[in-house]
Amino acid sequence: MVNNEVVNQALHKYVQTNLTPTVEERSWISSIYEAVCSVLGNGKCLQIGSYPRYTAIRPPHDLDVLFILGKWDKTEPKPFNTLSRLKLRLETELIAPQGFSFTVELQTHSITIKFTRNNEEFFAVDVVPALITEAKNEFGDDIYLVPEILRLGHQRRLKKYERVGKNIDRIDWIPTDPRGYISVASALNKLNDDFRKSVKIPKKWKFVSKERNDEVKLKSFHIEQIVTSYFRKDSSLTILDAVTKFFMELPNWLSHSQIPDRADSSKNIDAYVDKLTFEQKSIILKSRDEFLEKLKSYEGEQDAEILFKEKSLAAKVSSISVGTTATSTASEIRRVIPRSNFGE
Repeated sequence: MVNNEVVNQALHKYVQTNLTPTVEERSWISSIYEAVCSVLGNGKCLQIGSYPRYTAIRPPHDLDVLFILGKWDKTEPKPFNTLSRLKLRLETELIAPQGFSFTVELQTHSITIKFTRNNEEFFAVDVVPALITEAKNEFGDDIYLVPEILRLGHQRRLKKYERVGKNIDRIDWIPTDPRGYISVASALNKLNDDFRKSVKIPKKWKFVSKERNDEVKLKSFHIEQIVTSYFRKDSSLTILDAVTKFFMELPNWLSHSQIPDRADSSKNIDAYVDKLTFEQKSIILKSRDEFLEKLKSYEGEQDAEILFKEKSLAAKVSSISVGTTATSTASEIRRVIPRSNFGE
């Protein structure tokens, strides 16, 4: 008989030991951020993404920083000249933390600062321009206008810039509410720090799954907002409750986009789901099936790393997990649930 309390304790320990940035990592990230802000101006800097929401997993690789240009005048922003001047300032004024060196790269809509240590690229900071709009969130915080590349991961940003450089694509500007997402996450963490721990387990699963198969196109921010919806409805959830719920309901979340963007409720942050192919969804669900099977039998006596280990070929052939057949997977993908109320 599985003891849920024992399993919870094991998951807690694993997240703290293996997934949470260490004291040393947090220290040098803070040092890098402070060094960048000393050039940009503390009043013009805003750290965004999973790190300030305490949902980042280790090892940390990059950080997004908004550079507040001022108020939006309702015309299309053209930030390149401003960013060019900022690049020169960073190159001449930025003092890297001890043990780090850096280079600064300029793109049309952002600046990338690459930090190296022992002659190896170690960490990157993307500085993205932002303009203050007239809108406010429910906390009274500013909502910003930013280049859409902010929604893309580092590699996808580079590909986007390549297409723009060849005049086969363009970069639009979109509203975003990073302060709102930070406020919601902070409030949930104060109520129950199992929230951030619960986010990190499926994020780790996604990372491992994508390393094995690049067609696992699930996005980390999407995962976080699904778990966020659970804790907003019931802040007493344990890490085991939330993680089990996530994996049980993942087919529903892949059926169609349904999570409104805080800054623009006419858009969904999971809109990419509607563009995933049937095969891509099946690949995600097969990986989910394997993890869920192991989670259901996990008793907490072993290190939780075992949940992320790939099965041997023999084990794969001999076992049939929930939803791995073409028929059952198709059935799960096509299940539809109503648009959820995220209170955002």
